[in-house]
Amino acid sequence: MKYLNIARRLCIPYIRLNPGRPEPEKATVEQWQRASSWISKAADRAHAYNISIVLEMHEGSLIATVESTLKFLNMVDRDNVVVNYDVGNIFHVPANYGVEALRLIEDRVKFIHVRDEMGRGANGQWVYTLLGDGVLDYKPLFKRLKERDFQGYLSAECHAEPSPTMSSAMIAAHEYHAIKSLWEKS
Repeated sequence: MKYLNIARRLCIPYIRLNPGRPEPEKATVEQWQRASSWISKAADRAHAYNISIVLEMHEGSLIATVESTLKFLNMVDRDNVVVNYDVGNIFHVPANYGVEALRLIEDRVKFIHVRDEMGRGANGQWVYTLLGDGVLDYKPLFKRLKERDFQGYLSAECHAEPSPTMSSAMIAAHEYHAIKSLWEKS
């Protein structure tokens, strides 16, 4: 209730919540039910404030894939529960993040996290890079979003670290221009 009151005062129409772990294939029926029950209760309270709950798809959580997210959305069954389609997180699962997957859930997507990466490095860690320098393919996704007249948010989520030759401001400017360019070319 505290955050709903803050969001209302600041005219913020969304609050992000997540159902948490475990991964969908390891979750028990009771874990699915408990998570969906709590998100449903939160959505009911948020509805009274004209606020929607945003669920970010994330590897390691119940909503790691499009299929598990759809299952969860059906369990919650609230119109004010929407999705942050996090392409990088879906890539980490690994699962399909492309247009075919997006089409299954696009009616509920209000946010798209946009970042790029190279995959796993020799040490097993994810190697992040500037948008356009990695392996994630956003152009078909952006094309589909434009076809659907997407009215949500594209959010830069760059994990590339600043360096002596690339400041945080330079990274932010690059990501903005890369997203804008991709959108225009799609």
